[in-house]
Amino acid sequence: MNNSHDTSCYETVLTGGRKNLNDTLACNGIKTNSQRDKSVYKRNPRFWATRPLTNQMIEWASSDDDKLFKLSQIQLDKISISSKSRAITKSSELTKKARDIKVKTGLRVNSPGLFIGRGGANLRCLEER
Repeated sequence: MNNSHDTSCYETVLTGGRKNLNDTLACNGIKTNSQRDKSVYKRNPRFWATRPLTNQMIEWASSDDDKLFKLSQIQLDKISISSKSRAITKSSELTKKARDIKVKTGLRVNSPGLFIGRGGANLRCLEER
């Protein structure tokens, strides 16, 4: 994956990280996603791993697109050159881990951007197993 802007990595470098996307958006002056129903995570912690994606999931995910573009521009405006380098390095490390990880089934991840998770959460979970 090249020329991507990992908002989670940038946010971690800029602030130490935030709890979730809506917190990150709010702290950067961007209207949060009102489409979300947080109770789904209590019922199903692996909600976003569900396949095929439901129409509701697609609607929620697509309602973040414009916000992510705004967030990336705000982050780029705030970040220093040295901090930007750290964010890019962090993002590259997570991408490489996701790309190179081998799961017990022998699968190899070919689309790391879809697999990494917030701040590398999915990777850390796999590493712990």
